[in-house]
Amino acid sequence: SFKKELKFSKRKFQPYKLKNYSIASVKYEKPKLLKLDNGVNLLVLQNKKTPLISLRSVSLGGLKYENKTLNGKFSLLTDLLTRGSKNYSKDDIAMKTEILASELEGFSGRNSFGLKMVGPSTNLVELVSIFSDVINNPIFEDSEIDIAKKDVLSYLNRQKQNYASIVADKFLELLFGDHAYSLNQFGTEDSIRNIQRGDILEAHKNFISQDNILLSAVGNFEISQLVKELNKHLLFENDSKKLPRIDSCNLITDDRHETLTLGDKEQSHIMIGTYAPDVMSEDRFAFNIINSVLSGMGGRLFLELRDKKSLAYTVTSFFSPNFDHGYFGVYIGCSPEKKDESIEAINNQLVKLVSDGIGNHELERAKNYLIGKNDISLQRNSSINTRISQASLYGLSFNEPFNFSSHIDAVSKQLVNSTIEKYLGTKKKVTVSVDPS
Repeated sequence: SFKKELKFSKRKFQPYKLKNYSIASVKYEKPKLLKLDNGVNLLVLQNKKTPLISLRSVSLGGLKYENKTLNGKFSLLTDLLTRGSKNYSKDDIAMKTEILASELEGFSGRNSFGLKMVGPSTNLVELVSIFSDVINNPIFEDSEIDIAKKDVLSYLNRQKQNYASIVADKFLELLFGDHAYSLNQFGTEDSIRNIQRGDILEAHKNFISQDNILLSAVGNFEISQLVKELNKHLLFENDSKKLPRIDSCNLITDDRHETLTLGDKEQSHIMIGTYAPDVMSEDRFAFNIINSVLSGMGGRLFLELRDKKSLAYTVTSFFSPNFDHGYFGVYIGCSPEKKDESIEAINNQLVKLVSDGIGNHELERAKNYLIGKNDISLQRNSSINTRISQASLYGLSFNEPFNFSSHIDAVSKQLVNSTIEKYLGTKKKVTVSVDPS
């Protein structure tokens, strides 16, 4: 049986014959953009298939608007939103959301932050009341701030043993330098201790305003009732606030390498990458295909580095667009003795990608995967809500998720290969490894 297994492992990989995924047969309702009495924009999309409603509030902010001194401020703010408001105590919020069979949670990312809620549409009146008060009137009690800060410090302490997280943090630090994108979204031990109640109040006042908030709702509800309840409960002072101007990051001008030696875990973690298209760039569609060609169990990295060379415990690529610059990278976890060979193998795959481009079968596989994944995500109210609200906030069309498949389908092999050359053939790279001591 061992000989049979060995013989099987040496068989030449034969790709499946794929059928083109039909995007013409998939039809979706389109969102509508309304304006509340207070001037706030509201995106609505009715989906009668489920008896639920997804509510979302999103604002520009997050990591991009932080500095080293107060790093983690927006993550703390969004955690504290649900810990007590003017009309609902922390216990009230917890009890009422449970009784209403709903979920309420703050979120914070690199470019935005906000609040999301999901629950039965029959409870719309009660849901909107809680949702609005938590956005408008959080009280940020000192005792809750202390608890939230202790939670973050505990998390950061645990992350000291998460070497995959450490290599990712160092990768972003080297790639983005003095820009806020180089920081950890949750902050550092020093920055969390620096943050005071006044800093959180100031961030809430300056970033959650009628000029910098977008509301969205997806699900089975009556639009007129939702608008009525939001007009009743969600009130803003009629004042205009300008967000601080953030300079774009300075691109690195030479390749950067760094090795960290930590602990006694018997694994090396390696990350190699560079800049990629930003969230507004038309190149983002072609780059999604590039990333798909490399990643996944059918991608080049898995087949070449894990299946054929047995270098990796895990290997993948990733692509994250941002406002200023997106980033792309390859991550591999391997035995320390295979570290140098793994780095060489990754670089060889990137060089080969630039020199040879992708094949027709790879293009077809990537398109099928991305279009299918997109359509799956559009089956969930919360996923639709996230995508239409983020797109609209960032200045894209709120129909972006519904047009994504058509954009992907229209990408040619020539465009993919020119995009490979543009980003992977000319940009300087960062290489980081975390090794056992």
